[in-house]
Amino acid sequence: MTARDKLLSLLENLPEPMISQVVDFIEFLADKRRRESALPRILAEAPYDDEPTTPEEDLEVEEAQQAARRGDVISADDLKRKYGLV
Repeated sequence: MTARDKLLSLLENLPEPMISQVVDFIEFLADKRRRESALPRILAEAPYDDEPTTPEEDLEVEEAQQAARRGDVISADDLKRKYGLV
């Protein structure tokens, strides 16, 4: 039995009210996949940024790289906690 056959069999045995929930979930998965698969194309089509950097920007980049080498960084999880995003 293929995965598609198994899915169809399961759907046939679900009560009607649950079918709409399954449809909503499948639509969510399909939409998520479309968004994720679009990212490489969007990045590939983005124009090249050829604007020169300023001396101040160059200094900020160097300072950030030095901080990263020292391990003076904040994890994404800590940052999310700090701003109440988790």
